Order: sequence, then structure tokens, then C-alpha cells
Amino acid sequence: MIRAGWMLGMTALVLAGCADFGVALREFDSVSKREGVAEEPEQVTYADEASRDPWLFRNLVQGTPLADAVTLVFDVTPEVEPVENPPAFARERLLELAATAGSDPVRQAIATNRALWIGALDPSPLNQITALQAYETLLLGIGLDPTEGLPRELDVQRADAQLAEWLAVVQTWFPGRRAEKPFGAAERQRYAATLRAMTERPLLRTREQRNLIRALINAYQLETENELAAEARAALVRAVAHGLRVGLLIGLRSRAPDVREAALRTYARLRGAAVMPWVLDRIAQPSTRTASPERRYDPNPWVRLTLLRLCGQVRREAAERSEGQGPSPVEYLYEVAVGDPEPHLRLAALEALAFVLQVPFSDDAKWAEEWWRGYVLARRRPQ
Repeated sequence: MIRAGWMLGMTALVLAGCADFGVALREFDSVSKREGVAEEPEQVTYADEASRDPWLFRNLVQGTPLADAVTLVFDVTPEVEPVENPPAFARERLLELAATAGSDPVRQAIATNRALWIGALDPSPLNQITALQAYETLLLGIGLDPTEGLPRELDVQRADAQLAEWLAVVQTWFPGRRAEKPFGAAERQRYAATLRAMTERPLLRTREQRNLIRALINAYQLETENELAAEARAALVRAVAHGLRVGLLIGLRSRAPDVREAALRTYARLRGAAVMPWVLDRIAQPSTRTASPERRYDPNPWVRLTLLRLCGQVRREAAERSEGQGPSPVEYLYEVAVGDPEPHLRLAALEALAFVLQVPFSDDAKWAEEWWRGYVLARRRPQ
């Protein structure tokens, strides 16, 4: 129901807005000062005006089957207009980019690139959350599992060192530069192998991922050989998938608690509460005798409460499962129930733990401690 409601909401938003990818892109780039700029801006700032189609056109014709014909007949030309709330205007256009990207890999790549840029460089938590919403829309539209292919820790140094080498190979035999140097069978093979290697794994730094996506957009759009075009397309699709997954994971580790909480809810909407063992493995610090929940999991009580509520929705069999070196959902609930500094969280965790275990609830934590001793002993017994 949540997923369906979200998609219906996105559809309504698009129908109420420009509902056109090209228009949304032009308006987003103009208000975020990317229009006509070759290199990606180092920081996100917003202009007080944007390039928009005339008022009558965008309110009566834009997004309808008549739009192309009216544009051709009446020579509709965009005009620069003041924007009352530039960040909100940019947020709406970013969501429209994600919602109207469809199955076109270039549109998906452009929308992903813009969302990763906002998620990484915009200091506003609200705008970062909008980037998460764009990731979610694109992941759903493409049909991607947000957790697939993401190791717990990504090898940043290896990725940085090899990316420069890979990009140098691609630029050497870029479609528009092949006349300058021999491009025989060996060069074609190396070029194709590089496209595959550079997108085999995700890059943790979204700047590198954005650079890679931009390079692959050009490589795919300019390619004239069918076989290499297929390789470039496949590489672009992989780079977009990696970018969306890494962007969402970075949101989970954001400094802003509102962004972390939004990322948690996004994972739950995309994968259901059963994703919680994976999430806990990505956010939990190593367990020690003195580690309290706010130190091991999250310093913000509202984020811990969201974790608690999501763990409380996991079926018992899945709730006792852990992933990697992380704790299981029942372990998280128990640790909060007996060790959280917030009394209301301890009580809520006891209730959630009783619900998951299907046992009678009591606000006295002794029952949870007795259950935990038996649970730990049972796990230590040889099978």
C-alpha cells in the first residue's frame, strides 16, 4: 500500500507539473545554475529565476498530446521568469526527472546524475531527502534491488586509482577521436573490456560515480558501431544502478538524522521490513560490553525509534537472522529494551520484542533478560 500510494502520488505530481523530461531538465538546470555549464558545479546554489515556457502553454498545453504541435506552429520559446522559492522549484523538477525518465537509459542516467549531485553537495537535509525520493522512484522504475552488489565497505582507494586509468582508455578511443589513432580489433577489444571493468563494482564517492555516468552517456550517445554501442549501453545501465544504490547507502550514513531516517524508510518501502538485517549490518558499530544503543546504532533517538518500529515488523524467523557481522533485529530490540537511555524507547522496544516473539507483553524487562539468556545459550549449543 505504501509503495502504491507513493507511485500514485508521483503520478499526480507529474500530471500537475510539466510532465515532460526535457522541460523538467531545462528548468532544473536553469534554477540550479547548471544550464550551459560544461563542468559540474562544485557546489549547489540556486538562482532566483528559471527558464520556463510561457504561462499559458505550460498550464494548458504542456504534458498533453498537443504540446509538440503547438510548439511547432506557434514557435513557443522559453522565457526567464522569477521563481518564488528556488529550492522548492528544484525539488519538484528533480522528482519530475525521476518520474519521467521511463525506460530510456540516458534519461535514467541524467536523472541519477542530478539526484546524486543534490544528495552529495546540497547542504539542506530537505533537499537531500528529495534526492532519496528520486533514487526510490528510479530504483522502482528500473526494477532494482537497492541492496544487491553492495559490499559492507567499498574499496575507495582502489576505485580512485583505477577510475583515472579507465577513463584515460575510454577518452583515448572515444567515438569522436578514433580517426586520430589506429582503432583495430585489439583496440576495440580493450575498449569494450574497459567499459565492462569500470562498471563492474560501485564507486563509493558519488563524485567519481557522477563523472563516470557523464562519460558513459557521451560514449553511448556518440557510438556509431552497433557492438560497441551495446557495450556502452550496458555499462551505462550498470553505472546508474551502482549510483542509485550507493547514493541511498550514503543517505543511510548521513550526518543529518532526518536524512538517515528517510533512508531507513526508503529501504523498508523498497524491500519490506525483511531488509533490516542488511540495514543493521551497514550501520551498527562493533558490539562491546559498554556500547549503548545510541553509540552502537545511532545517536538520535528518533532514528533509533524508526529502527525499532521497522525491526518490530519483521517476522520472527527473519528477525532472528543476522547478516555479515551485524546484529539481528531481535538483538537490536533487546539491546534497546535493556540499555537505551530513553525510557520511552526501552518501553517501545519491549513491546516490539514481545510482538515479534509472539509472547505476552510486560513492561518489566526481566522477561526479556530471561528470554535473551535462553536465546544466546541456544545459539551456542552445537548443532
